[in-house]
Amino acid sequence: MIIKIMREGLGINQDYLANVMDVDDSSLSKYESGSPQITRTTFLKIAKFLYLNDAYVEYGKGYPFKSNGNLIRLLIKGFLIPDVSIFFILIYYARQLEFVSLIPDLGSSSKKKRGHRDKGYPYAIAARDQGNYFLLRMRLSNVFIVPQFKGNFSASVSTLIAGFKKRNNVTFRDAYIGETFYERLKRWDMLTVNDIEPFFSGEYDARVDRVVNVMIEEEIPENLLEEVVRKYKDKLRK
Repeated sequence: MIIKIMREGLGINQDYLANVMDVDDSSLSKYESGSPQITRTTFLKIAKFLYLNDAYVEYGKGYPFKSNGNLIRLLIKGFLIPDVSIFFILIYYARQLEFVSLIPDLGSSSKKKRGHRDKGYPYAIAARDQGNYFLLRMRLSNVFIVPQFKGNFSASVSTLIAGFKKRNNVTFRDAYIGETFYERLKRWDMLTVNDIEPFFSGEYDARVDRVVNVMIEEEIPENLLEEVVRKYKDKLRK
């Protein structure tokens, strides 16, 4: 399942991955469904291509992600309601996971004057864990992460954190970004670890207007993620 989620998050379809790995696409499809139809050598190549630790995918132990210094850019499926499977995976395996919601604050820019409704909604979410840097955004470049996350991303994923006893392993911050960095976020493929690391090191520059700490609420609110917890919790524990 984690191979499928990472492949989809990276925006790679089965045909493309099968072609790159020089395997039959039906074999890859069967493998993602749980049937071992791929050689060990190909299996490990796929793991590296998808930023997964080969030791984890081969033996099922340890930490699954291995970025090799690259920024892991993941696209969130969904439109009105985002698929939070990727967040679920990150939180489940977290050792010391840091989230930073990147919220555009365009001030009096022309986009805001035209009624661009973005202030308060995260456009992307950066994360860091075990030396790996992640950046998550909706698939369509003009779609913000839905209003349910407005101003309180931490509360929106509290169910996941509590369900896996991760309260001490996951932290949140909100970073309000200016128009220059907002436009860079939209040019998705151009971003690297160097663009994201300052949000975690505290070495902020003109890209960030201000940073507001967000604490996790003790009371877990009702939200849309309960269904996701039920769907994936048992599978991940296996």
